Order: sequence, then structure tokens, then C-alpha cells
Amino acid sequence: MGGRDVFRILGSLLALVGAVLILIPLLRAHLNENAPAELDVRVCRGEHEARCPRHKFFVGCGSITEWTQKRCLEFRIVDVSYVEGGRCGYVIANVTCKVGSTSPR
Repeated sequence: MGGRDVFRILGSLLALVGAVLILIPLLRAHLNENAPAELDVRVCRGEHEARCPRHKFFVGCGSITEWTQKRCLEFRIVDVSYVEGGRCGYVIANVTCKVGSTSPR
């Protein structure tokens, strides 16, 4: 097993952990429909995930807004940093995501 394989496995493991972290509030909201859950996550947009500072989710060169709209009923995105580089630069954003059936869509 080479070094790249180890990084690929670690990346997959981190993605799995991130998915579990976003599912926990979703499950809580589903079990208690009257109490919407709010989730705060750090999202990175850029060409290479390895160049992103600490984050929970990576959207490649895609749109953080579109990524958030697919997952949240209500949300707020605050850009924390931008660095030029790669095909699309590197943006770190804090995303506050409200999930639960009582939140307006």
C-alpha cells in the first residue's frame, strides 16, 4: 500500500465521518418534528482538498450555495477566507444549516 492509497483511505474515512456528523441532527429533527436542529459546519471550495485548511466538507470547484440548498431548509453562509490558486481559488465558509420539518423551505 503506497502513500497515495493511505491518503485516499483517510480522505474516504473523513468523508464518512462528516456524513455521519451531518446525519445526527437530521435524525434528531426527524424524531422530534417540533424542534428543528441547527448545524454549523465549515465547507471548503477549491480544486484540491489537500490545500484546504481545516474543514468538514469539500465541494470541489462547485457552489457552496448549491451544496447547502440540497441539505438545508434554511441556511446562512459566511465566507471566512479566500486564497487564489488552482482553477477556482480556495474559499472557506462557515455554514449554519437549519434542518427539521417545522422550518420553512
